[in-house]
Amino acid sequence: MRQRKGNISSVILCILACGIIGAILITAANYIPVNPMTRQASLEELDKEGLFPALPGLVYSDGDFHSFDPGTLELATDALMVKMALYEGEGQGIYQAFYAYSTHFEEEYSRYWHGYVVLLRPLLYFFDYWEIRILNGILQMLLVFALAMIVGKARGMKYALAIVSVYILLMPMALAFCLQYSWIFYVTIGMMWLLAGKKEYWLSNGRYCMFFALTGCLAIYFDLMTYPFISWGLPVVLLLLLSEESSPLGHLRQVVASGICWLAGYLGMWVMKWIIGSAVLRQNLFARAMEEMKLWLFNGEDQGLSFSERMVVLYENVSTYTYKLFVCLLLIWFCFFVYRWIRYGIKVSAKTPALLLITVGCFVWYFVMAGHSQMHHIFTHRIFTVPIFAGLIFGSITSEVKADDREKGRSGPEGKTEIGTLIQRPGRQYAMRAGVILLACTMGFIAMLQLRTDRIAANWEQAFEPVELRDGSFEAEYTPTASRIQKIAIGVGNTAQDGCYRVSLLQDGAEKEQTEISMSEYGEGHFIWKEVDWRVSPGKTYIIKTEALDTGGVTNLWVTAEPTPLKEI
Repeated sequence: MRQRKGNISSVILCILACGIIGAILITAANYIPVNPMTRQASLEELDKEGLFPALPGLVYSDGDFHSFDPGTLELATDALMVKMALYEGEGQGIYQAFYAYSTHFEEEYSRYWHGYVVLLRPLLYFFDYWEIRILNGILQMLLVFALAMIVGKARGMKYALAIVSVYILLMPMALAFCLQYSWIFYVTIGMMWLLAGKKEYWLSNGRYCMFFALTGCLAIYFDLMTYPFISWGLPVVLLLLLSEESSPLGHLRQVVASGICWLAGYLGMWVMKWIIGSAVLRQNLFARAMEEMKLWLFNGEDQGLSFSERMVVLYENVSTYTYKLFVCLLLIWFCFFVYRWIRYGIKVSAKTPALLLITVGCFVWYFVMAGHSQMHHIFTHRIFTVPIFAGLIFGSITSEVKADDREKGRSGPEGKTEIGTLIQRPGRQYAMRAGVILLACTMGFIAMLQLRTDRIAANWEQAFEPVELRDGSFEAEYTPTASRIQKIAIGVGNTAQDGCYRVSLLQDGAEKEQTEISMSEYGEGHFIWKEVDWRVSPGKTYIIKTEALDTGGVTNLWVTAEPTPLKEI
């Protein structure tokens, strides 16, 4: 009981200390002078590359904010970060530290800490944006391989390769070239490095509670709400790997305690910003923060998202892992584990329930933060590296084979086995194991098929080629691969305030479904989601018809650069 109270006190003191130190550092950083040469070079580079370009080419492109390409960069926020770090306008210093005015979007971002300014502003004095990217890539590789060496030395080569594999799944090129993706990576890998290097210290007397509280504080301090879950998920998997705890209940206790402490640090540090910021600015930052939370949790909708919509959000984030190189990497690991399980049996591990709980935690995050994960799956998909890492560690632990066990596996011994030893069975039992594994994989694949989603690329939010509509209409062919349409998105520019859009689903010339959206819902012009519940037959060809009715003016329908077959009526 005394130790538990001591851990709670340590967590609270950690949050308070981080809040005070963070406020001092962010204030001091805003008084560092700006180098005009690196400033100009950095802004020119950002202007040259556009908003969401995809690697490996960095040719100017507005790109696709809803891209499933893991190499897509989020440079709109990079521009915000760089310009905020270079801010020299009115209210520079302590006021800017807490008001956080963005010249890029011309609005304030007081709800976040923007702790990256503490590092980015002095770096931009000596290096421009492109040079920082090069340093970024080098430092990230060094940290990952140093961590892999420490873990490999402690537990074996498989575990070192698991860490490198997670790094690959995070897309190293994107991490290096996009600051938006980098800050949470540094917090995560840096804390994992600290945990692996001083494991005896952090694993004794429950000190890992303070470790995860500190991790949560650092995550919200530096990160602008990208994929913060990995700053808990990846280190806690490593904690289980390094822990000598032998009880399943003990490992579960570690996961739950670390999760509570991480949340306490993350939310506590965030609230500290609102408290200190409100006092400095003499404004109520809590009200603005609550609006942001509503957006992340419910996608700005009062009624929230339905269960089926949250399942689609999950699918959209997992879809990025169909990238060919990712599939090949995971398939190699899967074949390796299956071979070992079939050949030598599956080793019972007390850590399995805890690893499963971490995986469940990932899905809970996606469900709770569905609004944020839906809008930003361009980077939130990286959260899924947590259950993948847990799976790699599970496979590595359960497929561990000693030299004498390998010899027994070759000879196919008979006799009884005890729990905790390798389950050895000769002959036809191999086929039974293979059948169970195949059945589990097949059921998982069938479950994933139920979450499929389609996007029709004829009418999307990127205004490459605005097409004028004067009470006219557009038609596009559409062949679905799923059986239900739950949402449609329409992009509009220069919108008239009168009339409406009518979107119809036609089959064999007959109208099957239709919905209308008032022009007044668009304001100055942007894209809007409309919830529908249209039933379709996969494989059949339909016509999506978009009409502008009684607009009393000209509206521009946004279409992509390479639309599906599209014709004007």
